[in-house]
Amino acid sequence: MKQAAKQFQESSLPSLKNQLYNELLESLAQGSVNTVRSELSRLIDETEILLERGLLKQALTRIEKAKKLATTHHLHFQFLEISLLHRRIVRQYKTRDLDDQLMDEQAACGERLDWIREEFDLLKSYEAQFLQTRKDRSTQGAKALPELSKWNPNDLCSFEGKAYYYLLSQLNANSQRQYDQAIQAARQLIELFETNEALMADNLPRYFRSVTNYLNACIRAGRPDEARQKLEEIKKIKPKSFYAEGQKQSLLVSQEIILLFQEKNYGQITFLAPKVKSVLNKFAVFIPFERALGIAYNMAISFFLKGNLEGALEWLNTCFQTKDHSELNEKVVGKDIGIYVQGSAMVFRVIVCIELGNMKLAKSFLEQAAYYLENRSLTGDLLWEILSALKKLVTNKEDRMKVLLGLKESLQGQAKYEEYLIWVERACGK
Repeated sequence: MKQAAKQFQESSLPSLKNQLYNELLESLAQGSVNTVRSELSRLIDETEILLERGLLKQALTRIEKAKKLATTHHLHFQFLEISLLHRRIVRQYKTRDLDDQLMDEQAACGERLDWIREEFDLLKSYEAQFLQTRKDRSTQGAKALPELSKWNPNDLCSFEGKAYYYLLSQLNANSQRQYDQAIQAARQLIELFETNEALMADNLPRYFRSVTNYLNACIRAGRPDEARQKLEEIKKIKPKSFYAEGQKQSLLVSQEIILLFQEKNYGQITFLAPKVKSVLNKFAVFIPFERALGIAYNMAISFFLKGNLEGALEWLNTCFQTKDHSELNEKVVGKDIGIYVQGSAMVFRVIVCIELGNMKLAKSFLEQAAYYLENRSLTGDLLWEILSALKKLVTNKEDRMKVLLGLKESLQGQAKYEEYLIWVERACGK
C-alpha cells in the first residue's frame, strides 16, 4: 500500500507542478499593473460578450473606445484585430452606408499595414547594425548610413518607426565617434516617450534603456553636467512594476558610479557600497549582465584606489559570482558577454594579492587568469602583456623596477587600462 501511494505521488508530481504554475500565473495576472494592451484585451472580450447577447449598440461603443486607445498608443496590431471584429459586425448587421463603412475600415487597416512594414524595415536595419556592433566594437558605421538615408523621421507616422530610426541614428553616430550626434538622436528618442505619458508608462523599461544610451553618450562627449541633470529627473519617476523599478535603480547606481569614477571621487563610490549591494541583490534578475559586471568591477577598483584591498578583493570576486540571467544567445553576437570585464577582474585580482603580500594566492589566481585569457583568444590583448609582467613579479625572475617601468611604458595613453597605470605609478614610487 505504501509503495503504491509513493508511486502515485511521484507520477502525479509533474501535473501538480503544472497546476501550481498555472495558478501562480493566474494570480500574478490578476495583480499585475494595468496596461493599455490589457485594457484593449478586456474591451475586445467585452465586445464579444455583448455581441453574443445581441447588444449591438453597446458592442459598437466598446469598439470605438478600443480603436481610439489603439490609435493613441500606436498599437497597430491590436487596431487590426479590433477592425476585423468591427468589419464582421458591419457585414452582419449593417445595411445603410455599408460600402462607405467597409471602405473606411479597409483604408484604416491599409494605413496601419504600411506603418507596420515601415517599422519592420527599420527594425531589420537596426538589428543588423546592432549585431554587427556587438560582434566588432570597431564597426564602420558608414555601411549603415545609406540605409538610414532611406527614411525621413518627419515622414514616419508611427511611434515604433520613429523609435527604431533614432536608435539606428545613434548606433551610426557612436560607431563614427560622433558623440554630439549620438546625444541628439538619444534625446529625440527620450522626447518621443516623454511627449506621451501613457506610452512612457507602458514602456518604462524601454525608456530607461534609452536614457542609459543618452547618459553614455553625454559621458563620452564630456558633458557630465547634462548627464547628472537627467539622473535627477529619473529619480522622480515612480515605476508601478517591480521590473521597471529594477531597471530604474540599476540605471541610477551604474551611471552614478561612472560619473563619480570620472571625477576620481573613489571615496564616494565606496560609500555607496551598501546601497549598491542592496540593488544588485534585490533586482539581480532584471539587471543586464554587462551592467552588473561593470558595477562590481568599478566598485572593486574604487576600493583598491582608496587602499581597501580586502574590499577590492570582495568586489572582484563578485564579478565571477554574477550570473547572466538573460536568454541572449552569446553565439549570435559572436563573443562572450562581459568577456573583457571578467578578464580584467581576473588580472587585477592578481595585483590585489601581490599588494596583500600573498604570493601563493597570487600564483593561483595568475594561473586562472592565464587559462581564462587563453581560452577566450585574448593573448594578443594588452591584458595578456600585463599578466605576463605580473608573472615575472610573482616569480621574481626579473628586477621588479625593470618590469614595472616596462609595463608603465606599455600602458601610457591606454585609457581603457587607466587603473593599471595608476597602480604601476604607485608601485614605482615605493
